[in-house]
Amino acid sequence: SPPMRARINRKLYEIYGMDIESHNDEESIAKRETSMWLGCFINEDSKEDDEDSYFYTMDEFLERCEKIVSKKRKTAEDSRPCKHLAVFIYNLSFEWSFLLPILLEKGFQFKADIDKDDEYVYNSISTKSVYSVWQVHIKFKKNSGTLLLRDLAKLYGGGLGNVAKAFNLPTQKGEIDYRLNRLHNHVITQEEKSYCFKDTRIIIDILLEEIK
Repeated sequence: SPPMRARINRKLYEIYGMDIESHNDEESIAKRETSMWLGCFINEDSKEDDEDSYFYTMDEFLERCEKIVSKKRKTAEDSRPCKHLAVFIYNLSFEWSFLLPILLEKGFQFKADIDKDDEYVYNSISTKSVYSVWQVHIKFKKNSGTLLLRDLAKLYGGGLGNVAKAFNLPTQKGEIDYRLNRLHNHVITQEEKSYCFKDTRIIIDILLEEIK
């Protein structure tokens, strides 16, 4: 079956989920700094034991998104590839705090209204009541599609684990040692990947419920 797609504001988007794990140990807390150590970026067909389901830096995440929104037709007979990508994230503000500095470093400019000929621009929408980004648009090259990041927590609050329980989803939240120090040559285990995959798969499961 073709991967999950949905129309958002009249555009057809390929649908993905994304989640990251960040350092949360005593050393990181004392230094008041944290960074990601594992990310998961998947669509409906992605598999837990496939290395392609994971990424390790926000640079890598952006590169993979750019590749998806830059797809070209191989031959004239090919159907037009879906060039727009929507990535759903639970608590987007958190991921955005890691992603925005990378975009700025790469020279992206803020632009409130993005046109189809714009290059290397982004915009973000926050809720008025509390500084919480719930949607981000990113445009890479002139001829690439739109990358849309959307916060699923805005629709379903209460935490990912609770949402999975309430919906009785096929995927339920796993467990991980949050406080473990993974700063120094930590080798990521299959259990840790599995934990991150489950969190991201819950996002996909919620979206599949929505689209039904």
